Amino acid sequence: LGGKTSWLSVDPMEGVIEDGGSQDLQVTFDAKWLLTDEFTADLMFSHDGMSGVDTIAVELGVFRPQPPPAPTELTLEEDGPRDARLQWTDNAENEEGFIIERKVQGENDFSTVAELEANVLIWLEDEIEALYLIHTYRVQAYNEIGGSAYSNEVAFTPMGIPNSLFDLLEPEDETVFRYDSYFDTTLIRSFSWDESIDIDQEDTVSYQLWFGELDTAGVLIDSIEFALDSASMDLDLLSILPDSIELEHLLIGYQWWVTASSGMDVIESQERFTFGIMWIRGVEFDDPMPVSFGLHDVYPNPFNGLLRINYGLEKSSNATLLIYDLAGRVVAEPDVGSASRGLHNFVWNASTLPSGVYLIQLTSGEQRDIRKVLLLR
Repeated sequence: LGGKTSWLSVDPMEGVIEDGGSQDLQVTFDAKWLLTDEFTADLMFSHDGMSGVDTIAVELGVFRPQPPPAPTELTLEEDGPRDARLQWTDNAENEEGFIIERKVQGENDFSTVAELEANVLIWLEDEIEALYLIHTYRVQAYNEIGGSAYSNEVAFTPMGIPNSLFDLLEPEDETVFRYDSYFDTTLIRSFSWDESIDIDQEDTVSYQLWFGELDTAGVLIDSIEFALDSASMDLDLLSILPDSIELEHLLIGYQWWVTASSGMDVIESQERFTFGIMWIRGVEFDDPMPVSFGLHDVYPNPFNGLLRINYGLEKSSNATLLIYDLAGRVVAEPDVGSASRGLHNFVWNASTLPSGVYLIQLTSGEQRDIRKVLLLR
């Protein structure tokens, strides 16, 4: 071999082959000293005996080790709202394994989330915590030489487990609340709904109670919300009334609904209910609007303590209100004084009187109207 031993060696390097015997020799080439190519060669063996030279023809292919080719056909299946299953095609025979990389929405670079052995072509990421953000994945094969190119990318947005559906309870749909601007200083009503359940125990459910004003065609024109931790609320409806109320808005329509929030999950109640606020107030009307004399509305009836009396006068006059018991005794004589033509109202406080039937009499000049009411304790 002479000086060639740096890139070629024979094992064994020396020995004796007996007459008629044979010997296996292992010839080793160090390819780093050779170009990448296909070679043909003659191995020539000379003997110190009389037999001359033996020649063995060989073909030698020299190649450099390469990184594995890239995986292809990467796919993603959702195993659940927070679970992503990756699968890909392996195009290599020389990989040592695979690297799974992921980038979450808002991050600049991919990062390694898993390293797999060779020939493993499926990977599952479950119980992902970064919800409602786009997760992008790619796969790379590798060996001792280096990594392959990357596969195609796939994306997935993990979602939280949604809250349970829920219904509105009170007030019922199309309820009308009466508000008397003369008597009422508040209009407190209770709103309630079923609880929405989130099976993610680490999440807390909160609610948003929404009120939307409706125009005369029933179209939502404005809305406000109240944040709550429980499934009910007592609300003074005067707080949601418009700053100014025109005469044509004596009945104001509203829609109410609830949204439940848990983590990033938001779900709306299965229905939206409507309600109205009837605005009652003593106002004067222009002459062209007819007004009839009499007790127009007395409520509530039966009543418990306070009674609202609405009446109308055809012309300006000194009207009187007298309230009698069944024995004919005057038990109250509210001072309504001189009143102008139009609709008016008065609140009678009967909290000191016993239960029973009472008569309300309105008199103006020769006109008179009587109503019967029942006081219950």
